[in-house]
Amino acid sequence: GINGVFTAGLVNPDDAMAGGVVGAATPGVIGLAGKAGTAIADMVRPNSSSIPLARAAVDKYGIPLAPADVTDSRAVKGVRSFLSDLPLIGRPAQALKDQQTKAFNKAVGGTFGAAEESLTPQVMDQAKKRLGGEFDRIWNNNVLQVDGQMFQKITDLDTQAMKLPKQEGESLRREIQDLLSKVQQDQQGGLFVPGDVANKFQSYLRRRAEGSAGLRNELTDLRQTVIGAFNRSVHPADAAALTKNRAMYKALKTVEPLLNSAEAGVAGRVSGDVPVALLPNAVNRSYSNPAGTPLAELSSIGSRFLVDRTPQTGGSARAMIQNSALGTGLALGGWSNPVLAGSGLLGMGSISKALNSPTVGRALMN
Repeated sequence: GINGVFTAGLVNPDDAMAGGVVGAATPGVIGLAGKAGTAIADMVRPNSSSIPLARAAVDKYGIPLAPADVTDSRAVKGVRSFLSDLPLIGRPAQALKDQQTKAFNKAVGGTFGAAEESLTPQVMDQAKKRLGGEFDRIWNNNVLQVDGQMFQKITDLDTQAMKLPKQEGESLRREIQDLLSKVQQDQQGGLFVPGDVANKFQSYLRRRAEGSAGLRNELTDLRQTVIGAFNRSVHPADAAALTKNRAMYKALKTVEPLLNSAEAGVAGRVSGDVPVALLPNAVNRSYSNPAGTPLAELSSIGSRFLVDRTPQTGGSARAMIQNSALGTGLALGGWSNPVLAGSGLLGMGSISKALNSPTVGRALMN
């Protein structure tokens, strides 16, 4: 206050008292502004426990996140949802959503070698053929060495066949005999099954198990016996490739049913876009222990940051009411005070851009 008196009084003695009042009020005003800023920061600031996952989304997978995505504030999310329904003002939210969808599709597709912005049926077919071709290459370049462990499992299955009803038991024993008939002997006296023959046989067992309710478990066990023996036989150079290809194929088979159901016009989704909200359940069904898998991390990112927890208002009665009320208010404001109405529109546009800005989102995470 004293500083205000002297500063204003040196310019105009008549303003000394007013300067003192302004000077005395300034610290309180600045303090209130600081508290308001702190309150806003606390509202927008993301939960510290979610920051590592948010950084993985941005840095590891290239998925842009804005303040309204990383914050836990329902008020902030609600404002973003409200503004995203408005013509023109909602464009930043729509643009961000499009970028996030493409980046998420690309990240999910990358788990099975199809890092594309849209996982169309053509993209999925190409990925499936590529993975199938790698399986064929590995099986064809190796042989299945028949070892004691394989013989023991076959013996156990043969014993189990004797306990089954006659027709089913005979059917299982025929499959066992068919497998044993394919065994050959190498020059050193070792027993083996050519890799391509073993591959076709295990594929046949898979198809038959899927269509045979009575022998499904036994045929699956026989198939796993073949696969297990091949895993122990494969050359070290191909072992890592086989493990990687199987992991990618499992990821593809986890995502494929979701994409098949996400046809255009179904639940508002476009064909080729991964349904973010449905991915976590699909991952949990497909993996007995999904922790540590890329799809598990991506499903967490999607459910935590990309699923809109605020009820969608576009096209609803609420959207019509809010937009009509806002339009009426702006029309009346423009008639009475055009500058104030224009400033309001500019302010809403600025807020919308800030809430949907990946740059501001990264700053919040930092």
